[in-house]
Amino acid sequence: MTKARHPAPIFMHSWYLIITQKNYMRPCSVCTLMICLVLMMEACNKGTNPPPNPPPPPPPHGSNAPTISGISPDSGARNVQVTITGTNYGTDTSKIKVSFNGVAAILKSASATQIVTLVPAKAGKGPVIVTVDGQSVQGPIFNYLTSVWVTTIAGNGQSGFADGSGSAATFYSPRGITVDSSGNVYVADYSNNAIKKIPAGGGAVVGAKGALGHIRDAVMVSIG
Repeated sequence: MTKARHPAPIFMHSWYLIITQKNYMRPCSVCTLMICLVLMMEACNKGTNPPPNPPPPPPPHGSNAPTISGISPDSGARNVQVTITGTNYGTDTSKIKVSFNGVAAILKSASATQIVTLVPAKAGKGPVIVTVDGQSVQGPIFNYLTSVWVTTIAGNGQSGFADGSGSAATFYSPRGITVDSSGNVYVADYSNNAIKKIPAGGGAVVGAKGALGHIRDAVMVSIG
């Protein structure tokens, strides 16, 4: 008769799994199995981890680029003095440019941390921009205030008909005024029936009288 074979006994050990069979013994390390599992998990993780972040780009203008921390005042009319504070301005005003809403301003002084400038005429509302050696920075918004002023360019408040420079000239009820492309001013001296020319730059006033009459048709007079 053939003897039935019994399954080989299995013994569990804290570190080894030993399987015994007739004339055969094979050890298998539990630690080896664990190491294999860890290596498999690391291989899987390498395929799912995102790539490292790229390094940040360098500053666009380098470390010496100008900065603006504030302007004072932040509103005003033409020729108002404005102080701009910040860094990296330097003292060479030939390398510094300041604009108000795109209109170039006049510099009065400059240091490493401060620029003093004058508001240009007709600047309007817009940002203050500082450019130092080709590197620009935009600052706060400046609010331009329109101003109106009256300047006497000829006459002395007395009525008359006299040519001359400045206060030496007299008018009698001037009613109209215009300016040509060269800056010469023309005044319609109503009661003197004259048109007077005030040369650009403040030269002597020259007038020419006409005869009193009546105008039936609309006419255009050109003075060259």
